[in-house]
Amino acid sequence: MNMARTKTIENLYICEKPSQARDLARVLNLGTKHDYHISNPADTVGVTWCLGHLLELYLPDEYSENWKHWNLGTLPIVPEIWKYRARLAKRKPGSRAAPRKDPEVTKQLQAIKKLINSASLITIATDFDREGEAIARLVLDEYAGYRGPLKRLCLTALDDKSIRKSLAAVRDGADTYNLYQAALARSRADWLVGMNLSRLFTVTASQNGARTVLNIGRVTTPTIALVVQRQTEIENFVPRQYYVLKAEMNFAGCTYTAKWEPKDEALDAGGYVTNPEYMKELMNRLCQSQFVVEKYTSGNKKQKAPLPFDLTTLQQFANRRFGYTAKKTLDIAQSLYEKKLTTYPRTDCRYLPASIHDEAPEILAACGSDGHFSAFTGEIDPSARHYAFNTGKVTAHHAIIPTSVPISGQRISSDEMNIYNLIRNSFTALFMPEAVFRQAAITLVADTEHFHAKSSELTVPGWKALYLPKNRDDAADSDKEQSDYKKPNDEQESGPKEEINRVLPVTKEGDVHTLIMLHPSIETTRPPVPFTEATLLGAMENISRYVTDPEDRKILKETDGLGTPATRADIIGNAIARSYLYYEGKYILPTEKGTSMIHALPQIIKDVGVTARWEKGLEMIATGTMDYERFMSHITGWIGKIIEDNRNIPIHIEESTRQSAPAAAGRYYAGKTSGRKRAGKTSGRSSGRKAARGSGTSSVKTAAARKRRGQTA
Repeated sequence: MNMARTKTIENLYICEKPSQARDLARVLNLGTKHDYHISNPADTVGVTWCLGHLLELYLPDEYSENWKHWNLGTLPIVPEIWKYRARLAKRKPGSRAAPRKDPEVTKQLQAIKKLINSASLITIATDFDREGEAIARLVLDEYAGYRGPLKRLCLTALDDKSIRKSLAAVRDGADTYNLYQAALARSRADWLVGMNLSRLFTVTASQNGARTVLNIGRVTTPTIALVVQRQTEIENFVPRQYYVLKAEMNFAGCTYTAKWEPKDEALDAGGYVTNPEYMKELMNRLCQSQFVVEKYTSGNKKQKAPLPFDLTTLQQFANRRFGYTAKKTLDIAQSLYEKKLTTYPRTDCRYLPASIHDEAPEILAACGSDGHFSAFTGEIDPSARHYAFNTGKVTAHHAIIPTSVPISGQRISSDEMNIYNLIRNSFTALFMPEAVFRQAAITLVADTEHFHAKSSELTVPGWKALYLPKNRDDAADSDKEQSDYKKPNDEQESGPKEEINRVLPVTKEGDVHTLIMLHPSIETTRPPVPFTEATLLGAMENISRYVTDPEDRKILKETDGLGTPATRADIIGNAIARSYLYYEGKYILPTEKGTSMIHALPQIIKDVGVTARWEKGLEMIATGTMDYERFMSHITGWIGKIIEDNRNIPIHIEESTRQSAPAAAGRYYAGKTSGRKRAGKTSGRSSGRKAARGSGTSSVKTAAARKRRGQTA
């Protein structure tokens, strides 16, 4: 490799990863490769790269000998000056091996520093988000001490066209400085919480004999609390039986089902019909009555294609469709991004800038170059305008879509193709006709009692043709897939199922319909369903659902939720790796350690409202409406109060005896096996012990069994 350089690099671009640097260098026509950068022949323009975060915060014992030992007298630990060092080699969660230096990281830092010192202009070209900003600026500020001119290249995709577009709109470094401040506030606040509260509660637990480290995290702990709360609701659930009444009707040769709407007088305090004498008297009356049409409506309902994916909805859909973990989906999406086939994956936005609409013909041609859409050529209209194209609703990154790089001839894995298909289908659907349903509704009255019937029939598939089954046997899976895609944040599998007929007869007000038979049934309420990875991601994103305070809920609706799209997969994975949560088939359940920790901790630490409001504060720093110092002052005061309130209160923690199957954290589910069968199979092989009390195994199986029996909640 050529190591020679001129004294001054006129412009040095700093990328996040080597692959990103190679893509940028290609577009800049830089062909001279060195050990740690790529340049033009004169070495006046260069591109170098980080290896993700090259720097990390000191640990407490690196600041002071007084902070080496875990005791309550040293708390709170708050550095006067924050210090950074080269990132150490990664260790597995729970490993007791001594930390060691990563020689690759050290060499990369030394090489970048030399390049920075010889540059007259630096252009940050890392991912355009908080963490990307911090990756480059920490090296510039904390390691190299750079104080020269700074520019920002805002990359959203790595195909040549997108890179050229970004190069034509380079911004001043001052424009994105607040992103850096938000990243510093996030990492330092998380450090303060982890280092102080983990020590506080580990020590107070040890006073009751516990021999385990408690890892307290700003986002991880409330996430574990969500799972524990759900399990508590399941275990405390008391089933109730109630009556449901349906009527099989006929008119003009068309048979359909109508459902009874109980009057208030028929309901008990819980809102259920539970009086058998009332039901007996009701059926006697109805058998003697005419069923007369009180209201009839019909018409066509048009449905546009859903918005394209952000990271969370892509992770949820891939979990439901393929059983992929959130981490697996993120890794695949990142790989597709680095292969220039899709845009930036770590986005929380499902809208697209209007400018991308002009590129639609080229993108559609590229993502369909392998013939994937050959059956729909006549239905794809690149000029169609979907409401997803709304520049005003685009945040730092737009929705995940394909790029203009053709898919034909690409060598990608089957997993990558699965995710690519999801992304290209969601984009192509925007340019297809609306789906059209013929819908009708009938309200019948019989002896003052009301019955309702609805029908919905797909008459024009439109964009739904992309998801229709190839044969009748796949119909159920297709319906589920379309439902998931339309409502990706749907979090519960429980709840009463609405009776939908395929067709209803054409009728009018006053017509008398014939009662064929009454169908009374005794239903049983179901407990809440345990979280899957998809529904837990949805809960983290839509955390306002779990807050009762109206003001907090209003605030939380305006935030990204618990964590960010880029961090949620690791949050769940770390909670499992540290034995706070475990997999039972497709479900995520709390261990004894996780449950006892959440029950022992004060509410303020596990309150989802607190950490989500922090996320709002970080967003305000990023947009310049709150300063870094104010945010950090609030955090240090908050931590200090928790320490004072809890330093003299020993807590009890149970050791976990239950773990996920060894491959659970990286596996995905294959085939169409039922949730219960998977749960039982994993349960039998993941541990040689009987499920511990409180693990929720019986609740999981009961819920699955009730679901198959069609019982409602």
